[in-house]
Amino acid sequence: MVPGLLPVIAVLVAAAVACAALLRARRATQRYELLARHTTDAVSRHTPDGTVTFISPNGHAVLGIEPADAAGTPLAALCHPEDRDAVRAAFARAVTGEDAAVMFRAPEGSSWHPVEMTLERVSDARGRVAEVVATTRDITARVEAERVLRASQKLHRMVLDHLPDAIVTVYDPELRIVALHGADLSARGVDRSAHLGRTLREAAPDDAVVLEPELERAFAGEERIFEAEGPSSGRRYEVSLVPYRDPAGVPIGVISVTRDVTRRHELEQDLRHLADHDALTGLPNRRRFEEEMGRHAAHTRRYGLEGAVLLVDLDHFKHINDTLGHATGDQVITRAADALHDTLRATDVVARLGGDEFAVLLPHGDVDTAAETASRIVGAIRVAAETWGVTASVGVAAFADHSPGDPAAIVVAADHAMYEAKRRGRDGFAVAPGSSSAEAA
Repeated sequence: MVPGLLPVIAVLVAAAVACAALLRARRATQRYELLARHTTDAVSRHTPDGTVTFISPNGHAVLGIEPADAAGTPLAALCHPEDRDAVRAAFARAVTGEDAAVMFRAPEGSSWHPVEMTLERVSDARGRVAEVVATTRDITARVEAERVLRASQKLHRMVLDHLPDAIVTVYDPELRIVALHGADLSARGVDRSAHLGRTLREAAPDDAVVLEPELERAFAGEERIFEAEGPSSGRRYEVSLVPYRDPAGVPIGVISVTRDVTRRHELEQDLRHLADHDALTGLPNRRRFEEEMGRHAAHTRRYGLEGAVLLVDLDHFKHINDTLGHATGDQVITRAADALHDTLRATDVVARLGGDEFAVLLPHGDVDTAAETASRIVGAIRVAAETWGVTASVGVAAFADHSPGDPAAIVVAADHAMYEAKRRGRDGFAVAPGSSSAEAA
């Protein structure tokens, strides 16, 4: 070998290796920049001090700078003055190798628009920072969507927090209360801070006895609507439970809407009472009496015949209405109803059928017992209506002496007996034919 040739060869080999590395680097850069040109994001390269060395063609749309003018521009010049400290801090984190991302306002003509920049360090062969690559995305649409969502959520909270007649509660799968809304919660005895974050059993153990089984059914996918009484308040509530689901359709929470329906419940009870009670006397009306007769008839068919029906008609009542007026007539009716109520047992049923006619169902006893009761009724009404000279005629019919399968037939028999009592002179009672063990009085 020619003396001194070895060092020359070594230099040439090193130069060739360096050239090959440089060529590979240039090709990688070309490929990288080619990809950057075809993305909607802005891709930029920066020296370790933040100076721009390259920016993709989309840089103008995203960062407000022409790619041809970008080289040598400090990174901080690409953002709003108020955002520069945050951008510098993010870049410093990227230089040290940390994952870094930052949102800031980038120029857009004479205004600004929101962008999000992700920064990543690129190291050389020795592990030293060579450059920082940034990917910047226009997030105007996302920010606007988030703004609309926040506004919508705020509106929904305002609506929920001002519902005058409802409390909205959201439960997670552990029955933990994650949201609680409603107007004047404190006035309703609900402490929001004492409920949020706690399980139903922790926040309201008495309510949990009723609600937990219903919530479990809701988490199983059922929509539930039911009424319950407050264990301590005695008020009536209507509760609606609706599960909400994840994208796979699995229930991940339950929304509960609770309304105080106490007044509605009271009105419904009043309406039911009015539907089957007489408005003047408060006694059951004909409809309710027929229902009671039907129930008792079914009972006698199964357990044996007993009991009786009494029909009571006031004597001379029409004369009272015609001469003294309907107000006095109403007073007579009320006195007679009170006398009947005070004379009968708690298990007996007394009803006003209409006008001056009353009916009594004696569920227990035989015809003799019914006759004794009829006699007491005649005497009680004679005393109660003595001021007006009104008496009563009573007809008695026992279940044992008539078809128990036809309650109407028993009432007809008692009605005939009542007219028999009137025919005999009024102020007394008569027993329907077939009841030989009792006599008319």
